[in-house]
Amino acid sequence: MGLDIYLRRDLANILRAMACASAGSTGLAGELLSDPELRSQLTAAGIPQEELLRVYQAGVRNTLVSLGLAFGLEPVGPSVQTRPGVSPSVAGLLWAEIPREQ
Repeated sequence: MGLDIYLRRDLANILRAMACASAGSTGLAGELLSDPELRSQLTAAGIPQEELLRVYQAGVRNTLVSLGLAFGLEPVGPSVQTRPGVSPSVAGLLWAEIPREQ
């Protein structure tokens, strides 16, 4: 049986890829929401379309952050992007290794 070892950089890239896929899904959802029949159903139900997309995006972001934290990565702000060990930004998410306790 083989043993796969993933570096945190690999995991950060996986999270970035998931964020990219989510951005594509958000675009598709936006196209879907342009359907007049669906829009009227949402309006009748009292569900604002923009709120629906915002909640979806927040859910995806929270999921990615939770996964990153589980693997010792934390989201960081763009101001630290130049620091070594920080992944390039995709969908506003950057990842850095969480310092290990000595």
